[in-house]
Amino acid sequence: MTAGKSAKNSKHLLTGLWGLLSILGLAYCLAAFLYLRAQLTPAMPEPTAAIDLIGTLTLPALALAGLYHLFLLYRALQHLAGMPAGRWLHSAYLTAIVVSGLLLGTEPVQLSEIGKEYVLFDVSGQWLFLIGSTLLHLAVVTAGYLRSRKAAGGPFDSRSDAFYATMHQVGILCGLLGILGVMSYTQWGVLERYRVFLILPLSALALWPWAAILAFLILRNRNKPLAAWFDEKQTGDMAAGALCAMLVMMPLLVILSAVDLRVSLEPPFSFWFMQLFFLCLILFSGTVLIRSGRTAGSDDAEGKP
Repeated sequence: MTAGKSAKNSKHLLTGLWGLLSILGLAYCLAAFLYLRAQLTPAMPEPTAAIDLIGTLTLPALALAGLYHLFLLYRALQHLAGMPAGRWLHSAYLTAIVVSGLLLGTEPVQLSEIGKEYVLFDVSGQWLFLIGSTLLHLAVVTAGYLRSRKAAGGPFDSRSDAFYATMHQVGILCGLLGILGVMSYTQWGVLERYRVFLILPLSALALWPWAAILAFLILRNRNKPLAAWFDEKQTGDMAAGALCAMLVMMPLLVILSAVDLRVSLEPPFSFWFMQLFFLCLILFSGTVLIRSGRTAGSDDAEGKP
């Protein structure tokens, strides 16, 4: 027992150290980006060796933080087993982990592009993206570090109220993120003819948190029959949610397609299609949550003597 306790303490110590190093690394990245933003101006046609070194040192810090995001995501999903019900704050935390982790992978590319373009073009939007996303990483990693001492829950069960509610809460949050993200595509500092191509990556970014929940569900239930993934009430609620979303999406999609055939839409058809898709995701998950809450209340009432 003593050996097991010692191993557990060592594990907590290592993960705590990992978290601290990730926080320090991201703090360095934030300071580096602020410094580089001030230095990389047209007055400096070529970056100096010191500037290159400062930028290069952000890469291992971002990689360390990226791996820590994977650990935080796994722990956050584990904690669902110990919750009596879904919590919006935890669902928002899960969503933030996935979005932040994906943005981490884009930062080296953004920094490289800035180094090539800052003399010829206005790169203020790219700097804003780098600094804003780094602040998000810092917030997520700090919150994860503070929560990492909390013990994980018991065995995973996709039929638990906590996982079921969290899955649909994340669906609503992803729908809202998608609508806002696609609406912002005109605000990015790129040429107008390229703006439409931003809709796909912005939509994918918004959908990844929900996709991560579904991937975790499939992975943990891969050896179970599909009928055992959810109970009868949960399956019925999801069927009702899917029907509600379909009844809204189908006529709106027909109207949108007919209008697009007659006139040239501005914003383009892809913009309105993705907005409609995310609206239906919100309707689906929202209907499921409303129905499951009502059904649970009915079951409790029937159980009373």
